[in-house]
Amino acid sequence: MRRAEFVCDDLGLITSHLDEIQYGVMSIPDTPLPYALPLSFCYFPPLPPSQDSTTNHAQTHDTSTHNTLCPTPSCSAQKGAIGIHGAKAGRKFALLAQNPKVCFSATKPYAYIGSEFLGGAMIPTQFFFCVMIAGQFRVVEDSASKREILSALVAKYEPQSSNFSFSKKAFAGSERGVFVGFIEIEHISVKAKFGQNLKQAEFESILSDLQAKYDNLCKNLGNACASLQSLESLQTLEPLQSAQTLQSLQTLKQTIAMMKHFTKKSK
Repeated sequence: MRRAEFVCDDLGLITSHLDEIQYGVMSIPDTPLPYALPLSFCYFPPLPPSQDSTTNHAQTHDTSTHNTLCPTPSCSAQKGAIGIHGAKAGRKFALLAQNPKVCFSATKPYAYIGSEFLGGAMIPTQFFFCVMIAGQFRVVEDSASKREILSALVAKYEPQSSNFSFSKKAFAGSERGVFVGFIEIEHISVKAKFGQNLKQAEFESILSDLQAKYDNLCKNLGNACASLQSLESLQTLEPLQSAQTLQSLQTLKQTIAMMKHFTKKSK
């Protein structure tokens, strides 16, 4: 990455963002142009240094069948993996079969810093967290590996569905037209842009303005949202307005925290 101050190698932050971001974009080689499409996904972090793939494999599989191309993401992908699924019919799966080398990206936007900042002298920019991945797509065929990926997808998008079962009649036979697989991460680059390139006075001015926006928004709601834990004070608002207000508060709070985190790291 050209700007070293934007690099993030914090696995905890990477994992928490990939667990939160709702969709990513996979780019597949094609002629004359690559094919990029949005996907639901789940993230399998790399194994801890003290836990090699053979040890992990032994927990769930017959070690006699272990090899470096074992289709279980948590077993084979030493740099982590992105689990996906989709229809076997169509352009996506056909292209993946021809050339499984892909790129994948997932981004969480935090704040648009417009020209009104810095007393109207700000060159507009965006604060964001972006994960960019290059790797190899692999199809999984065995039931245990499919269940691992599909269960992880359900856990991400339906965390309340603790009793979800793939044996339900609604899923009977549907697996014939669906592929399950993962992108084995070969390279990962993470850009966290939160004003690290700004002069100290500029950074502090933007941080102060964002904090003032947050404080004023809380004040306008009767000072009941400071912790973002209680909804009682929002009962007089329309439901949609309440949700939007809470989202704005949460985003401002997170942006301020990320600015402080990465500025402290860069010093």
